[in-house]
Amino acid sequence: MTGGNAFHVPHRGAFHVRALRVPFTHGLAVLIPSFPIRTLHMKRTVFAIVIIIVMLASGIAEQVYLHHLFSDLHTKAEAISLSVAEDDLARALEETSSLQTWWEARKHFLEAIVSHNETKEVTLRIAELRGYIAISDRKSAYATAAILLETSTNLPHLLGFSWDTVC
Repeated sequence: MTGGNAFHVPHRGAFHVRALRVPFTHGLAVLIPSFPIRTLHMKRTVFAIVIIIVMLASGIAEQVYLHHLFSDLHTKAEAISLSVAEDDLARALEETSSLQTWWEARKHFLEAIVSHNETKEVTLRIAELRGYIAISDRKSAYATAAILLETSTNLPHLLGFSWDTVC
């Protein structure tokens, strides 16, 4: 660029530096680097960095989703366990039906990001719990609710990121 407030500084390699005279510098030239992506190697590097950022963002979003999902599952399982302990099986059956519908809506997306065995185990425990409540088997329902509570506590640690599983 010639004339006005800008002048060219000789460049080396693929990079060049443009100097601008900015009013607040009292006539001193401020160097502003501009990095055009000229070489194939640089394009590949930028592409690789973008892919890494997308992968990291996806992993973080997955962990946040898993944490919230199993936290909600734990809260719902606690409410069912409390209803069974209070011998309010009608309310427990309603809450279990609601939990089953809630889980079915989320299970398909969850199966895309985690192992099917864990999602299948939760699905079977919810169905088992609903069956025990429906036949008024309070002891088995309470035991199954306790297993579901423990499962909802342990699965985020098994499915989530931890240095123990990486190393």
